[in-house]
Amino acid sequence: MTLTREFGTSNIHNHTVFSDGRGTVQDYVLFAREKKISRFGVSDHALHGLLPGSCITTPGVLSEYLEELSRAEKSGKKGLSIRIFKGLEVPLESIENLFGKLGDGVFHLEYMLVESYDVWNPRAIGILDGFKEKFGLKVVSIAHPIFSGSVDEIVTVLAKCGICVELNSGHRTFAIPGQGIYFKRIIREGIPMTFGSDSHSFERLDDLDASLDFYSKSCKAAAVDADADAVEAAAGGAVTRSNTS
Repeated sequence: MTLTREFGTSNIHNHTVFSDGRGTVQDYVLFAREKKISRFGVSDHALHGLLPGSCITTPGVLSEYLEELSRAEKSGKKGLSIRIFKGLEVPLESIENLFGKLGDGVFHLEYMLVESYDVWNPRAIGILDGFKEKFGLKVVSIAHPIFSGSVDEIVTVLAKCGICVELNSGHRTFAIPGQGIYFKRIIREGIPMTFGSDSHSFERLDDLDASLDFYSKSCKAAAVDADADAVEAAAGGAVTRSNTS
């Protein structure tokens, strides 16, 4: 039952005109000010094979993107102070080419959302081992994931890699039949979560209700389970003591 210390319940999955979004960074700032949202992230697509004309693919564009995020954040400090986290959404298939394609700019990012065209299994998750440290990122989170394989293995590999899991109000993969068991176990075992609406328009910046509701209910259920486990363990200890007395 853990949130990322850096982002909490901020919406960090948003797209602008730098990829396939329909609003500018400034549009998001104006909407955030109107809704009194003080923190959010922008994570435009990069090196996306299915979006060759609508994603960040060169060092120059990445530099322009980061500068625009910084400018927008400064403009947002007039009145309500707004913090914009700088991120990208990158396909798992493009991770190895990140530095080679985008250059030193990747070291100025704060977080990365990693998506996969296929389902996530322990082997796929293991590819991200050490990725956060390599680029000095605060957070690497698996975007709108669908899992397959052993729940125990997935939780173990996630914990080893220090990778977060996203609860996405747009895709709602946590509500797909058979997927809830993965997400609830991940929450119970304390794997850090990030939140996003996968907004391609600034009007969805505050659309996190589905994710937050699932997270809250899962945390309450995990607490009940933990209490039941504690009672069972205590009862077992009492039986043991009784048998040996």
